[in-house]
Amino acid sequence: MQITLSKNNIFSRYYRWVFRDRLPMSLCPFFWTMIFLIILSPIILTYKLVMYVHDNVHFPSRPRKEKPAEYWEKRNERNRKFEKVSSKIGKVIVGIFLGFYAVIIIIAMIVAVDSVGFLMFLVYLFSIVGVACTLVGTVYLLFIEEYGSKFVQSPIVQIPVQMIGAVYHKMCPIINWVDKTKNVTE
Repeated sequence: MQITLSKNNIFSRYYRWVFRDRLPMSLCPFFWTMIFLIILSPIILTYKLVMYVHDNVHFPSRPRKEKPAEYWEKRNERNRKFEKVSSKIGKVIVGIFLGFYAVIIIIAMIVAVDSVGFLMFLVYLFSIVGVACTLVGTVYLLFIEEYGSKFVQSPIVQIPVQMIGAVYHKMCPIINWVDKTKNVTE
């Protein structure tokens, strides 16, 4: 599987600003890293501001230091380790949320069966499923087939769809990074 993303969208620019290295070629580490970067953005922005002030404010008594190659190698290694860990932590968080929702649904079903009886619960359940299927089918036929093909192919829809497919097929889609500014200027 492959998905095409722009190198100049806000997420990839934020990723490169934080890590200062090339973008990952797989969607799973990029997706989960972006989730954590968004959640931790106040901390990251504060850290970046402090480091910017530390690196760019020069005092007369202190000469500016250049960073050795070992520093950048260690930093790249830390970034790779962070990508691996963030992918694993993301899967754990998704598992916790899915388990939480499954428990809530089971409790709701038990309470419903207790209050109205098993047969009435089945009637209500099949009615709700029928109405939901009818609504989804109508929306699909009216909007998706005619008007929604651009929306369905947009990255807003395709990234979550590809992530669900990655979990189902146990493989992450490959990202094809394109530079959209070159197409605009030509």
